[in-house]
Amino acid sequence: MFRKEFEELKATGQLPSPSGVGMRILTLTQEEDCSIDELIETMQADPALTGRIVKLATSAQVSTSRPISSLNEAAMRLGLKTVSTVALGFTLVTGNRSGACTRFDYDGYWSESLACGIAASKLSRELGRADPAEAFTCGLMAAIGELALACTHPEDYAEIIDRLASDPGLDRKLLETEAFRINHCEVAASLMADWGLPERFQDVVMYLEDETGEDSLDESSMQLFQVLVDGAIIAKYCMAGRQADPVLLEQLNLLRRRLDAGDIDLAELCDEVVADWVEWGAVLELPTEDMAERVRSANLEQQLSGNKVIEVVEAAELPVRVLAVDDDPLSLRVLARHLKEAGHEVHTARNGREALAMTLKLRPQIIVTDLNMPDLNGLEFCKALRRSRFGKRIYVLLLTGDGNEERVLEGFEAGVDDFITKPFIPRVLLARLRAGIRLVRLQEQVERDQEIHMKNAMQMTRLNRQLKEAANTDFLTKLPNRRCAMAHFERTWKHAMDTDTPISVVALDIDHFKRVNDDYGHDVGDVVLQETSRVLRQSLRRQDLAARMGGEEFLVICPGVAVDVASHIAERVRSAVEENVVEFGKFKRNVTVSVGVAQYEPGIVDIDHLMRLADESVYSSKSGGRNRVTISPGLTPKLRSA
Repeated sequence: MFRKEFEELKATGQLPSPSGVGMRILTLTQEEDCSIDELIETMQADPALTGRIVKLATSAQVSTSRPISSLNEAAMRLGLKTVSTVALGFTLVTGNRSGACTRFDYDGYWSESLACGIAASKLSRELGRADPAEAFTCGLMAAIGELALACTHPEDYAEIIDRLASDPGLDRKLLETEAFRINHCEVAASLMADWGLPERFQDVVMYLEDETGEDSLDESSMQLFQVLVDGAIIAKYCMAGRQADPVLLEQLNLLRRRLDAGDIDLAELCDEVVADWVEWGAVLELPTEDMAERVRSANLEQQLSGNKVIEVVEAAELPVRVLAVDDDPLSLRVLARHLKEAGHEVHTARNGREALAMTLKLRPQIIVTDLNMPDLNGLEFCKALRRSRFGKRIYVLLLTGDGNEERVLEGFEAGVDDFITKPFIPRVLLARLRAGIRLVRLQEQVERDQEIHMKNAMQMTRLNRQLKEAANTDFLTKLPNRRCAMAHFERTWKHAMDTDTPISVVALDIDHFKRVNDDYGHDVGDVVLQETSRVLRQSLRRQDLAARMGGEEFLVICPGVAVDVASHIAERVRSAVEENVVEFGKFKRNVTVSVGVAQYEPGIVDIDHLMRLADESVYSSKSGGRNRVTISPGLTPKLRSA
C-alpha cells in the first residue's frame, strides 16, 4: 500500500545503495543461472569485503571447529545466500557514510546499527534462536529506512530530527508519515524487497517498532524479531552508557530477567558486545572506540539496581509508570497533576494513536484514558492494545462522562479493566488506581515466579543434556565413546538390514603409541590422541560416526556405502593423520595409523562379527608394515599401502 510512495523515493536517485561490488553481487543473485564461482570471484575482487565476511563467518560459528580462512569456507559454513546478503550489508556501510542531511549523525547511525547486529548475533547464538549471521545482517540493516529518508529528503528530515530532540515523546513514524506518506520501517522493508533479501527480513523490520504486529509473524521470523528487539535495546545502551535514561534502564531490567531464565548474564553479554563493537568498528572505520568509553565508565549492575523498585514497601503504595491519555489539554493536565502528586511516574498522550506509539516505548503498567477522543477513541485504543502480548498485561482505567450501562459493558468487552465517570473525584480515582496497582503487582509476582520456574526447568534440562553427553562422550578426545558407538551401530545395522542397504566399518590403531607414552610421557600421548581424533573427525563424511573404543583404538561406522567407498574414506584418514605434525613440548613429528576395513555381506551374523573382521584387517596392516589400509580378506584380497 506504500509502493507508490517508495517509487517516488527511488525516483530521486538518492536512496542508499551498495557499492560497485555490492551492486554486482545484487545483480548476480537475481539471475537464474548465477553460479557459485561467479559470486565468489566477484566478492574476492574486494579484499576488505572478503576479510570481513570470513571474520563474520568465524564469529558466527556455534561449534568450536577451526577458524575459517577463505571465502569458499565461509560460503560452505553460512550458505551462499547468507554470504551474499552479508556482503550486501557490508558494502552499504562503506558506501553510505555521509550525506546532505546536516542533522543526521551518519557515523552514529552506522555505529548503533553495528552494535544492534553484533548484539542480535550474540543473542541468536546464546539462545539458539534464528541464524547468527542472518541476525547480524538484519540488525545492521534494520534501520536503513531512516538513512534513506535522510538521503532523499535531507532538509525535511532534519526538521523531524530537531522535533524529536526537543520532545522525545513524539513518535518518529507518525512524523515521517505526515511528512512523506511513508515511514522508515516501510522504506526499509521496500529496500530489502528490491535487493532480493529474505522475505522474513522484510516482515521483521516492518514490525520492529510496532508490537501490535508481532502476532502476524511466523515462528522463524518471530525468533529473528525477538533477538533484534533485544539487540536494539543493547545497542541503545552502547550509545548511551552512563547517560542511559530510566526508560532504557527499565527495558534493560526486563531484558536481564528474560536472559536470567536462560542462564545468560546481561552485564557479561554487554561487555562482549562492546568488545566486538570496538573491534568491528576498527574494521569498518567507525568511531566505536570513543563511544565505548560511555559504556566502560558506567556500571550496568549499579545502574539497573538503582532503577529497581524496592519491594519491601507495601505493593499498593509503590509508584508505577502511568500513561494518561486525553485530547482535552486542560483535563489532561489535571489528570497528570493528581497522578504525579500521588508519586507516580506520569507520561501523557493527546490521542489514541499517539498513546499506542508511546506504549511500545514506555511500557506503562497502567493506562488512564478518556473515552471520547477523535481519530481513535478510548475503546478502539483499548482493543488495539489488547492485540499485542505486552498490551494484554496493562491495567486500563477508562474515564467517561457517559454512565450508560450499555456503554460501560461495551468498554469491558473492549478490554477495559475498570472505569470512572467524569468529572472524577481525585480520591476515588486514586482508590481505583490502588486497586489496579495491586493487580499489577500480583501479575508481576506471578511472572517472576514463572521466570524462576522456567530458569530451574532450563537448568535441569541443560544438566540432563550435559549428563547424557558425558555418558556418551570420551572425556579426552570429545569423540563418542564405545557405549555411544555401539548404540549407534545397533540402530544403523537395523536400518541397513531393513532397507537392504550396505554398511561398512573402519577400525584403526595409532602405530607405536605405547612408545610415545614411554618416551615422551602420557601428557604427550594425550595430545597425540586428541590430534588424531581431530584429524579423524575432519576427514569423514557428515553421516559417518567416529568413536574412541579405548586406548589408541578408534572405530568409524559408515552407513550406506560398500567397501570401495569405505576404503577411500579409510585412505583419506590414514593420509591426513600421516601429514599432520603434532607439536607439544619436545615432541614435534607426525604419527601414523594402521587401518582395517570390513563390509557387511551374507554370512556375517551380527555387529560383533563385522567388527572382528575389521580388527583382523588392522592386525594385517600392522604385520604388513603399519601405516596402511587393509580390506577384510573375505571381501577383496586387495591391500592398500602408504
